[in-house]
Amino acid sequence: MTCGRIHSVGIQWTSLLLVLTEAIVWPSQNESAPSDIVQLQDEATTDKDSPSAISRAQELHFGPINANEGPSYQTVPPIEYSHALRERAEELFGTVSQQIGHKAKKYKGSFSIFATSFGETVAKIVIYQRGLGRENGPWPMLPDGVYVLVRCNGSAQRFLWQADVLKSNPYCPRLDLRRTLAIAPKHSERFAYFRIEPEDEMRTVANLLVLCSSI
Repeated sequence: MTCGRIHSVGIQWTSLLLVLTEAIVWPSQNESAPSDIVQLQDEATTDKDSPSAISRAQELHFGPINANEGPSYQTVPPIEYSHALRERAEELFGTVSQQIGHKAKKYKGSFSIFATSFGETVAKIVIYQRGLGRENGPWPMLPDGVYVLVRCNGSAQRFLWQADVLKSNPYCPRLDLRRTLAIAPKHSERFAYFRIEPEDEMRTVANLLVLCSSI
């Protein structure tokens, strides 16, 4: 009888071990990763320099652009800027306006480019010269020059950046969505920007602004 009891207990422990073993799910080598892990892997392998990758990185790590944060600049009438800067800005504006007509407009202190489909300001041409105009907020150290500004909030953010409209232009990588400016009095409109260098091809820069207007 004693041996029978020991044998019975042994069977019970063996059965319990089998049950516990079957309850644990061991992943096989061929089993695919969960969808959320696959999504993270896809984002990690995306071209980090593409506009869409920058836009996604901004949403994931920095959050949406806050319209009330960042520096802004109040321009002065063009006549107050140096002749060389005015001439360069006028040349760029003329090249753009020849292609998009009334969607390019000259204002008191800057030039604006408007979207074709919804009329929002999508880009600007701005002259910056130290000592002229008014700098607001944490102003970056910018050299004097003519700057191209491309909208990165509002409806333009979705149409320009998430749709990769600007990706074909070689100057697009100069636009950093984490570094933005606003032009007074519309402080809520944020723009990524870059300075036009002396060696830059003006028609290619103009093409970037034409692409902005195409949405």
